[in-house]
Amino acid sequence: MRPLIPIFAMSFLVGACVTGGSDLVATDPNPEVAAASVAAEAQPQHFCYFLESETLTSGVRLTLGAGSHVLGRTYGTIHDEDAPYFAYYEQTHDGVLSGETISVTTITEIEYDVQTDQETWRFSPERLVRDDLTYRAADCAVIEAQFETENEN
Repeated sequence: MRPLIPIFAMSFLVGACVTGGSDLVATDPNPEVAAASVAAEAQPQHFCYFLESETLTSGVRLTLGAGSHVLGRTYGTIHDEDAPYFAYYEQTHDGVLSGETISVTTITEIEYDVQTDQETWRFSPERLVRDDLTYRAADCAVIEAQFETENEN
């Protein structure tokens, strides 16, 4: 029975190296490659979303940084043909991601008014749920272009 203990301990340690942390850091013998891998993981991640309904067209860009800190921007156009109503708004966001939930402070600028709200969103790379609105993942270049177009007007 004694020879099984070192074999069991060795297989446990190998399993821990493969599943824990970055695979490149745990298994790559080249320190430069390992350092580059750690630096890449520390880079902010960008997520973009888009929503179009009968009365709202909106895009969101979020940046997930260190410590699960989330910064973002939203643009939106409210359009109601029946009412005839049209309004453009922009929002900035600052919050924290915990699991699949973002607790965020949102500042909205609409029609010469500024509003600040605390919101809770459900987040995944594929979708963002804000209140009863579900945004779908979108190309960040398209969302950024919309911000640039609206700022030119």
